Amino acid sequence: MDEETSACKRAANFSAEEIDMLIDLIKKKKHIIESKETDRILWKEKDAAWKDVAKEFNAYSNSNIYRSALVLKKKYENIKKRTKQKFADNRH
Repeated sequence: MDEETSACKRAANFSAEEIDMLIDLIKKKKHIIESKETDRILWKEKDAAWKDVAKEFNAYSNSNIYRSALVLKKKYENIKKRTKQKFADNRH
């Protein structure tokens, strides 16, 4: 294996406890994170909110795995997408 492929190792899956903690932390800042406004000031606030979520998440997480704000945001978006899909499947 060369250095490029070894540097891109996949992180461990999120545990159920980590997912619950992520959702709880996002609930505190939901008014910023879920805002549909798109001005530059709000984007800075959203970025700061995600950084705060990541800081708290990593401080309270039981695992030794560091999760960046970007990784947590992607996980949250994935959770929302899967939840919407599950509800759509149940309607049919």
